[in-house]
Amino acid sequence: MSTIPLPLPIAVPSANTGEIYTVNVKKDPLTGEFSSVSNAITWINANATPSATQYYRILVWPGTYSEPELTIPQYVILQGTDHDATNITPNGAHTIVNLSGNSGVKNLMLKNATPPYAGVTAISAVNIGVDSHIFNIVIDRVAVGIAVSATTTDSSIIIEHVTMYDITTTGISASSTGNELLTNIIAFTMYSPATLTNPTYGIYTSGANALTSAATVVFKGESTTGTAYYATNSSQNFIKAFTAVQYADCIYSANLGANAYVAVSGAIFTNNTRNINIQSATTSGYFDGYSEGSKTIIATGSTFFITNEDANIVTVAKRGGEYTSIKSAVDAITDNSSTNPYIVSVGPGIYVENPITMKSYVHIIGAGHSSTTIQANNVNAHLISGAISSELIDVSVTGVTGAGFADVYYAGGGTSVFVFAVCVLAVIRIMAFIKLLQLVSATSNYRTYVCLIMRMQLFYYT
Repeated sequence: MSTIPLPLPIAVPSANTGEIYTVNVKKDPLTGEFSSVSNAITWINANATPSATQYYRILVWPGTYSEPELTIPQYVILQGTDHDATNITPNGAHTIVNLSGNSGVKNLMLKNATPPYAGVTAISAVNIGVDSHIFNIVIDRVAVGIAVSATTTDSSIIIEHVTMYDITTTGISASSTGNELLTNIIAFTMYSPATLTNPTYGIYTSGANALTSAATVVFKGESTTGTAYYATNSSQNFIKAFTAVQYADCIYSANLGANAYVAVSGAIFTNNTRNINIQSATTSGYFDGYSEGSKTIIATGSTFFITNEDANIVTVAKRGGEYTSIKSAVDAITDNSSTNPYIVSVGPGIYVENPITMKSYVHIIGAGHSSTTIQANNVNAHLISGAISSELIDVSVTGVTGAGFADVYYAGGGTSVFVFAVCVLAVIRIMAFIKLLQLVSATSNYRTYVCLIMRMQLFYYT
């Protein structure tokens, strides 16, 4: 690597040597050096011809440099000495750095000096073509961190080791309106201070030809607002080693456009409102980790799935299940039907529950009457109210003592059957209560109740 001799004036190399030539920017420049990045770019545009065999580097020495909107020429790298030492700030509400094809930014901080942040984008890359690179950058106090788009030119960019603070709107935006855009994000971290809300979007992707790979990304919020990763309009998204803390939505696929693909591997969610939120029925893909059922939304009709899970089998467990409450699991099911039945699978343990109203085509199945116990939290209310075309299997039910209330209550309706067990109550035990079972119906199928009564095990009765 060659550095143009100082203090002699800068001279343009006369041969394509394959070397990278350095133009220095310093707070106290010597002859042939510059006091601002904008002056260095002006000189390169007027006197040099960067190319694939002859790159230029603008080396910005330690200090804070207030600059107009900068456009890095093709085959030119803007480089600081370190992101803790070299800081470039905008001198107004404008983009700080625009990238061109085969250009890059590395080892510096891009920081808006003071609020307001509106109108300030740290790095913009529009129709850049291939081989642009952002490396080891800190971005602070701006509306948009990095905005990448392809509208007329197929483009690709690598965003590596980037940290952002105080971003109000979007961390990284990758959008295509027809041309191919490949965005490779590696080791990206976004922090939101307690004094600000989270950005609207951490990463935003849009467009049928927008393919984004994000690996080792961390979003640390403070306000449980915003979306960590937002995918829409047919974008293709491959997400690995993803962590989101205190966001409204972690992985969100909007019901805009169609056919977005979202593949998530190795994600960790902590204290978020929703971990997986797939709003579009046309979104496909998968998630290979754990998410609480109460924080997981997958649109009806979507082929997006969670590996090793059936979307129509909802798990309840003391730990490791989608829910820890049977009532919460049942209440969360809203699209049950004769063609879309559900099983609520309950693991071993004692579940102290508020009154549970069962739903048609939703079946509660325990791990065995000696293993799974449903216990009333309110002794003066029906614990379980049955529904037609539903089943309660392999559980013990106990705890209701109030006069006029039962552990299991069924008001009937139509001619369908509420079943208490497979064959029917062989594995259900209703324990220690004043009223075992209250049946209220003139039209229900009483053959089921005869079978039920014959097979019921009475643990204790008063």
